Amino acid sequence: MEEHLKRLSKMYHKAPINLLMNATLKVLPSKAIIRMKADPNYFHAGNSLHGSIYFKMLDDASFFAGQSIVSDYFLVTSNYNIHLMRPIVEDELIAEGEVIAMSKSIVTASAKLFNSSGKLCAYGTGAFAKSRIKIEDAEGYM
Repeated sequence: MEEHLKRLSKMYHKAPINLLMNATLKVLPSKAIIRMKADPNYFHAGNSLHGSIYFKMLDDASFFAGQSIVSDYFLVTSNYNIHLMRPIVEDELIAEGEVIAMSKSIVTASAKLFNSSGKLCAYGTGAFAKSRIKIEDAEGYM
């Protein structure tokens, strides 16, 4: 299990999008924590963080929480619902994901996004389906 968690972290940090966002990931069994600075390059015209970044952090935290307990096949997001609570300006962000339930082929996980003051900025819940891609074939995993 420990090796699987290390490989997931490596996979995350090697993804080109995550290199651009300069985020960090910690994977634990059934949980994941992502930290990232809210860079003004990700702001919309209203001078706060674009909703797509909220989604990415929530989806990634939920995904890696789910993938932490699925070590045979790569998971894919089948649906994800988010709720935006407050605007985010330059700040350190923390997304915390955890598994809610698991069936034979679907993992349900949720995540919360906090600012550096610990205020809830957004939350989401998603379903993640096992794909036909073996996890060891996922880019960056091995």
